[in-house]
Amino acid sequence: MKRNPIVSRLTTLFSILILATISFNCQDKAGADLINEAARSGVSLGAYSGFKTAFPSARSVTWNRLQDRIWEARFTEGTTAKVALLQTSGVVVEQGVLLSPDSVPAITRTHLSETFPGSSIHTVLTDVDDEANKPWRVILLDATNARIWRVLFNSDGTFHSATEL
Repeated sequence: MKRNPIVSRLTTLFSILILATISFNCQDKAGADLINEAARSGVSLGAYSGFKTAFPSARSVTWNRLQDRIWEARFTEGTTAKVALLQTSGVVVEQGVLLSPDSVPAITRTHLSETFPGSSIHTVLTDVDDEANKPWRVILLDATNARIWRVLFNSDGTFHSATEL
């Protein structure tokens, strides 16, 4: 008995559709969990996904939205308080050990107030792996949060460079 070509094509199409649906449901469980976690935290999916990939062992994460395109995650890894700045696409633009803003020396505060008038220190961080000569960075916000700068300093508090994020 000869099969009708239309029935044969419909059967093949239906079989492919069923396999694709089963495959999608099995593979996308992790993706759905990630979407739900990002939605619960109020963070863009790209930033959340990039953070989870870069810092899989992070705990006690708190999120701050610095701009439409920049998110800050403060978290702990082991006993170390850390911070990461991420674009909404998930790209990590800055990361390091979190320091107190009070740790900024007077020479640095003077430089910041003269070079970036009206801005405020949002975050101070340093590298984990450079214990001998700890250069550090300051994340500055202008008064309206429209501009964000990453300002690098040498370990003695002297200015090194600045980049607008």
